Amino acid sequence: MDMAKRQKRIIAAVIVVLLLVLGIFKYASLVLPIGLSFYVFQSMGYCIDVYRGTAETETNFFRHALYVSFFPQLLQGPIGDYNRLSPQIFQEHEFSYRNAVYGLQRAAWGFFKKLVIANQISLVIDGIWADYGSYTGFLFWWCILVLYAFQLYADFSGYMDIANGCAQMLGIVMDENFETPYFSKSIAEFWRRWHITLGTWFRNYVFYPILRSDICSGIRKKYRKRNAYLANTLPDAFALLVVWFLIGLWHGAGWCYVAYGLFHGTFVILSVVLSPIYTAFHRKFSKLVESRGFCILQVVRTFLIVAFGYAIFRPADLTVTAEIIRRMTNGIGLHEMLNFGKENIKIFFEIFIGMAALLYADVYHLGHREITLRETISEYPAWKRWGLYIGFLLCIIFLGAYGKSGLDQFAYFRF
Repeated sequence: MDMAKRQKRIIAAVIVVLLLVLGIFKYASLVLPIGLSFYVFQSMGYCIDVYRGTAETETNFFRHALYVSFFPQLLQGPIGDYNRLSPQIFQEHEFSYRNAVYGLQRAAWGFFKKLVIANQISLVIDGIWADYGSYTGFLFWWCILVLYAFQLYADFSGYMDIANGCAQMLGIVMDENFETPYFSKSIAEFWRRWHITLGTWFRNYVFYPILRSDICSGIRKKYRKRNAYLANTLPDAFALLVVWFLIGLWHGAGWCYVAYGLFHGTFVILSVVLSPIYTAFHRKFSKLVESRGFCILQVVRTFLIVAFGYAIFRPADLTVTAEIIRRMTNGIGLHEMLNFGKENIKIFFEIFIGMAALLYADVYHLGHREITLRETISEYPAWKRWGLYIGFLLCIIFLGAYGKSGLDQFAYFRF
């Protein structure tokens, strides 16, 4: 057997073993080690990169273990790329006051998101999900879905801020996992901004290999002369279908997660299939497409699609999803929504403060790509800067929600 075939069999065996480990723990009702999906994917990506020759072989077991289990990213990611992360964690670092300050700021912002926004929203809507059969109305359920959208964003991105902040205090820059995702103008763009490293992983190790596979090559060869559109579109659509099926399955073994992945995948595939129509529309109505009003309409549309998708994702049961959708169409629900607001007016006021800060930070990031908010704050006079720090800390202490076991967990620990 030649060396190439031997290497191919070895990498195939490694991938099978890693997937078996993940599958046994995740889909066989066993106790799932926290963060298993993330470090299995990280290990798999490293092995594939070594096989491709894009990463060097690490012969020191402890150095490799350090890369895979680097503690800030262990529980929920981001999924670290070996070539970017390993040189940082293997080299010596000197203390940096700037890194320490910026890291503490980033971690504090993550705790603010988790405790003031995510936990507070959880307090008011967890009971709704548990007793979904008692609530009806279009407005009421859309209110719940929008709140859950912000809960999940604050919870998941809050963890990433804490992880990246801890890493920065050590002088290590990890990959970003979020980039103002709720300001996306399409579902495809949303997934380029949400859980970025997961999307990058599937693109590099699933999507592109499928496009290069014999199946897709055969499709391109079959239609190349007869229909260039089909020759280019069908392989992309097939690869995307597989990717989104697997992304759904990555979240869990239930059909609800597969449906959630295919729900988003449908919009992404449609954007590829209908790209000639979109291109012609943009060309003909370029001024309309570039207008602020049209962009706002696209952002709102995308956010509503994402929020509706959480009706599939959050219940973890398609029968519950179907019942919630039925109840959404059963009346307006204005009375239910107003009562819901009155019963939780104090918590909603606290949530509003947190969400206002979150939206301000995201809007600032959109408009100031060349400088971060932390860098802007660092230029404030000392009295103003420390006044902001103290006020921020007081918000975490007095507006944050603590104490319940569910609130102590991060949303993506179960994945």
